[in-house]
This record gives sequence, structure tokens and C-alpha cells, in this order.
Amino acid sequence: MPLKRRIERIMLIVPPLVMPDVDAKKRIAPPLGIACLAAVLEKDYDVRVLDTVMEGYEQESSYAPSVKRVGLTDDEITRRLADFNPDLIGLSVAGTDQYPTAHATLRLAREVRPDAITVMGGIYPTTQPEKALGDANLDYVVLGEGDLAFSALVRAIESGDDAELPDGIGRRENGRPALAPKKNFIENLDALPPPARHKLRMDLYVHADRSYRFGPLRRPHTSIFTSRGCPGRCIFCDAAHMMGRRFRAHSAARVLDEIQGLITDYGIRELAFLDDNLTWDRARAEAIFDGMVKRGFDLAWMTPNGLALYAISEPLIEKMKQSGCYAVYLAFESGCQEVVSKVIRKPLNLKKARRYTKKFKELGIETTGMFVIGFPGETKEQIEQTIRFAEDVECDYVSFSIATPYPGTELYRICERDGYFVDGFNDDDLVFGFGRGHIRTPDFTPDDVLRFRREAWERINFRTDPVRKQKVEEWLKR
Repeated sequence: MPLKRRIERIMLIVPPLVMPDVDAKKRIAPPLGIACLAAVLEKDYDVRVLDTVMEGYEQESSYAPSVKRVGLTDDEITRRLADFNPDLIGLSVAGTDQYPTAHATLRLAREVRPDAITVMGGIYPTTQPEKALGDANLDYVVLGEGDLAFSALVRAIESGDDAELPDGIGRRENGRPALAPKKNFIENLDALPPPARHKLRMDLYVHADRSYRFGPLRRPHTSIFTSRGCPGRCIFCDAAHMMGRRFRAHSAARVLDEIQGLITDYGIRELAFLDDNLTWDRARAEAIFDGMVKRGFDLAWMTPNGLALYAISEPLIEKMKQSGCYAVYLAFESGCQEVVSKVIRKPLNLKKARRYTKKFKELGIETTGMFVIGFPGETKEQIEQTIRFAEDVECDYVSFSIATPYPGTELYRICERDGYFVDGFNDDDLVFGFGRGHIRTPDFTPDDVLRFRREAWERINFRTDPVRKQKVEEWLKR
């Protein structure tokens, strides 16, 4: 039934995290997705952002066996809600590791503000909207890119004209999920305002000890998105659900102006580019890197989400170095070309990738090789080939992840279709089964993959060379 409600105050919430209780490397970074929403909404509404993870960074409690909860306590979240008294409450669930606490936060929100509208966005409600809407405390979900869809929903609620759902919005109708599939993505990203970082506690983010896997090298530091969409079709990735497959980007001039603002407003000395495809448009990438040099930006920068090795060139690598790049994460995925091409379906030539890795090393740019093992269709021999490749390519550090079938991915569909999930598997295992294999095929068991990962990690990252071992250990401590 259509609602008609006056909305004045909107609270956007990042719910607490759950993570392994043995992992001391908590990472924190500005929630740029929420900041983008706030930038669109703040023209017409009083918007407040509550990042329960950042504000409760030192607060930990037991959540489940071997799992801890990180973030503000329920009592503190309740107090913040009561103090602001929002008319609409939006939750951003960026990863699978937040959905249990997101639903717990919804329950608190409903207790404090029983008449408030509740909305959830992010990868979890986008890939599992029916599951999310199974919670009676949730009124709407936003599917995928939410900048304009969220504000369209708010306007529809205010006018009472939400009988026809806006693009990319879902809700319950007659007790069942009703979804308007995401069809339209924002073409002109420059038309959007810059993320409303002034709504965040930037004083805390920019001095955090750890924002991504390692680092930072310098402080103050922060992150930036300059593009959206990924044309790749890697079977384990769910990025296309959020931002689509077509590459869309801010102009180089807009990116440079935003960086200048970060330097002016927050004294930023290090940046993390979070793009899935920073260099997809090489001409744009060159213009950004050249502009950073021309404007005299004294910045160190890195690419924690991984660099698409199929979208770079040696001249571009030189421009990256000139503009301040000091570390890159290289998304090889596999060291076996057959697995890369036919199993993962990534458009990467490993011979070229080797050459580019050598170029990074020649220029003194630190390299982390990112690999994933344990895919259906992959053999033990091919996993061993990946490990040999990872050793031979001589990155400064290598990361081995276990193929994980997240909902919404092609990998999940393959496992479901062919019966490759381990006995008793359910989606909650992806939250509470940290570091475990969930896939069993005729070629390997989860224990096989875990053994490969452990042995490769020790053999490559902590090989007998004492200088290399010291370097890696120092890197891990950053």
C-alpha cells in the first residue's frame, strides 16, 4: 500500500562488523557509498551518518564461536537513534559479513522509531533481496547503485506516489517481495555532487592505523572512487550487480578537483584508488596521472582493490610512478592460463602480466599478487601451477584466497547447479566460516585447498631469504 509521509530527518547507518576473533588487523575506511547518498539527499533533508564500526572501533564482543562483533553497542546505537529521531533510516550493507548485524540494527531502529521508514542498500540486499525483505522490520531495499534511486524512493514516499516502484527498489506486497529490477545506471557521473565527506568523522578516518590490507605509508590518508562498472565477467565477482557491467567514469578534471579538495580540506598525503577498473580508459587514466604531476600534488597512492592487468601498458605504469604510485595489487587470480580464460573467464594474458609486474618492480613500486584457488573445473595440478607462477613472478607479497561462492555470482550458480557445495552448506557459512573452503569437486576437497593455501603462503611469503622475510613481516605490521 502506498505511503505518504513527511520526511525531514534521515539517518544513514553503517552497521557493526562480525569477523574472526583471531584477526587483529581491523581495517577502517570512509563509507563512500553512504557519503554519495548523503551528498544527493542533504539539499532537501537533514542527513546524519552513523558509522558504528568507526565510532566503535575499539569495542569488541563475542558474537559466535570464534567470531567477534566490532562496533558500537546496541545501547549506544539506540541512544544515537533516539537523539536524532529520524523519519527514515537507511542501512548500508557493503558485505556478507554485515548482514546479521544489519538485521539486528533494524530491530533496534524499529524499537526506537516504530513509525520510521527503513531502507537497506548494498551488496547483500542487491543479491539477496528476498532474504532481506523477509525481515518485517525492513520496508524497502535499494538494488545496486543507489545515489538517485534512494532519493527517488524518498520523494515517492513523501508524495504517496510509490504504488509503482522506482527503478531498482524492492518492498513487500501482500507479504511477498516485489522488486523493480535495476535497469538504469547514472550515465554522467560528473553531474553528481562530490561525496559528502563533511558528514563523516574524517578526523578519525584519515589517521586510522589500517585502512586496507596494509599501510598507510603516509598520514593523513583517505580513499576515492573515480569510476563505476566492470566489463569483466569473472565468475567469483559480484561487482556488476552493484554498478553494472558498463564502465562509467568521472572526467579526469573532476577527479583532479576532488583530489585537490581532499588536500585542501583534510591535508591528505596518501590516497587509495578503490576503482574496480582505474585504468580501463587509458587516456583518462593518463590524464589523471599527468594532472597529478602538473598540479604538483605531493601524494603517495595505491590500489587496494586490485589493478586489472589487462588494462594497462608500460608507458602508463611510468606515469603511475611519476604521480606517486608506491604500491599496486595485481589481480592475477590464477597462474594457469587455461584457468584464467576458461574457468574464471578473465580477459588476462599471463605473459603480458609477467612483463608488467617486472616493470612495476623496476620502477620500485611494491607489488602484491592476488590469487584465488579452488574453483570448480580447476585441478590440483593447475593449483600447483598457480603456486609456481606466484613464486616465479616474484611479487613483494602474494595473497591466496579460497574461491568463495557468494550469492549472486556465477560461481554460486555453478556450485548450486552441479552440487559442489560441501554437505550442510548454507549462506550463513559465508559469514561464520571464515577461511574455510565451501566447495568440493571431483578434483579436490576443501582440506586440499586449505593445505595448498597454507603451504604456498609459507613457501612464498616466508621463504628462507632473511631479507625478504623481514620485509614481509614489516609489511604485515603496518
